[in-house]
Amino acid sequence: MLVKSARTDNGGQVTIESERGYTGSVYKVYLNGAYQGEYSSIRDALAKVRELGGKP
Repeated sequence: MLVKSARTDNGGQVTIESERGYTGSVYKVYLNGAYQGEYSSIRDALAKVRELGGKP
């Protein structure tokens, strides 16, 4: 598992967890520890990070 974090514009923290499975990678996005969604594409996960105010 790979974990990357970024600060948001308002001082929060966005985290992306990457897990590799048999069918490909899964990217889970968290805002201040609260689950925000799961994505099969890093582009979609980064778009969510930007939407939440993070700067990946």
